[in-house]
Amino acid sequence: MNNRALIQFDNNGQWQTVTTLPSLDSQRVQLEMQSAKRTYPERRIRAIDDQGRLIDLLP
Repeated sequence: MNNRALIQFDNNGQWQTVTTLPSLDSQRVQLEMQSAKRTYPERRIRAIDDQGRLIDLLP
């Protein structure tokens, strides 16, 4: 397990990866999620780990 974080947006029910982070650093995850939200303001944004477990979600 690499302990990576994947930042994804909800594309009409299918999650699409925007960024893959090499670690689960909470500050970096939050910054990347906020950046994705600015790019996709009408979409839900989530961060998951390598195992698919939810780290955080922006509605």
